[in-house]
Amino acid sequence: NGELVDGTVPGFVSIDDPNYVDPIDKAAAMWIGTHENKTSMEGESLYAWANRMDTIYFHIDDPSFSANDEILGGLKELKSDLATCVDVGTSQDDKVEMAYKMRVFADDVVKYMTVPLVQSLISSMAAILGFTTTDLKDIEDYVILYALVTLSPIEVCDSSSYDDMYATLVTKGKSPDLDDFRNALNLLQSLYICLGVTCNQVGVPLFAKDNPNSSISDCVDPPDKINLVGYTPTSDAMLQSALVDLDVRTIGTLIEMEAFQTAFDVYSMGRFTRDDDNDYGYVSVKDTAIDYTNVDNMIAQDFANQFGKNFVDDTITASIMGTDDYSDMSPRARRVIAEATMVLILLHQYAIDAMLTGIDYCNKG
Repeated sequence: NGELVDGTVPGFVSIDDPNYVDPIDKAAAMWIGTHENKTSMEGESLYAWANRMDTIYFHIDDPSFSANDEILGGLKELKSDLATCVDVGTSQDDKVEMAYKMRVFADDVVKYMTVPLVQSLISSMAAILGFTTTDLKDIEDYVILYALVTLSPIEVCDSSSYDDMYATLVTKGKSPDLDDFRNALNLLQSLYICLGVTCNQVGVPLFAKDNPNSSISDCVDPPDKINLVGYTPTSDAMLQSALVDLDVRTIGTLIEMEAFQTAFDVYSMGRFTRDDDNDYGYVSVKDTAIDYTNVDNMIAQDFANQFGKNFVDDTITASIMGTDDYSDMSPRARRVIAEATMVLILLHQYAIDAMLTGIDYCNKG
């Protein structure tokens, strides 16, 4: 969240203040500009830019998809939720729940805003590879620009792949190696999940229809019932649960980057692992840390008796925030402790808990 250590919010103005301006209105203004007409192709507003990108891409699975439509829908929902949240008749508990809901909707809006960035990067790379033509001069500079603003989320999700793409598109961007560019394009498509976008949302550029060698049309989103190292799930929810490894990596990377509050937000509220039982919720790693429910899980029970029921949650929180026994440790050391605790203790014990719950289902079924 945007709170400072003392609980204040920078620039906060009460809704009763005559100088109050709805911050969601500001967000919408920055995106839309003055171009209310969806068919407008003039000007350089973000809305018009995203619309231009959408005209040169088609979406196979959902032809009606429009990033702008999704962004506007999200902004309208956020505006409505904020109005409810600041209303004097809204209880504090409802405010907390509403703020959490708004945070998830804001995450989704950011993901939709990423779609035209990815489209622009692909189109610029394709022009260098000769898959399409462009009127832009110094197209290599555009590749570098779009790479810089697009690839950052990949660093906290898959730092090795980020380094490879940065080297290809930015460091060597002015003198591109075509083979490296092709590999980077394929790698980018495989990392859409790190950017929060899907193959269908990005779509296929129109030039790829006439150029089967472009490989861009080969992008396919993973199925819900994905086969993981030979294990095929029964339920569609497994893929969303398996994304917990991306949450763990993201938390660890943010600790080492010294973005401690952001790391704690991901730990406590989630980032990749979605809750299929909640239309707007995540399953956070913290939720998992405090959710041992099976009385037959003797490993978890014995661990709790030895170290305390809240040991795992307390250890992860302290290592993220640098408190208690971890106040003098380096961010790198704290990352190691946080990741080890999440993987070797938390996920291990939770997997046992879930297996025993499966046995309970059998007995009760």
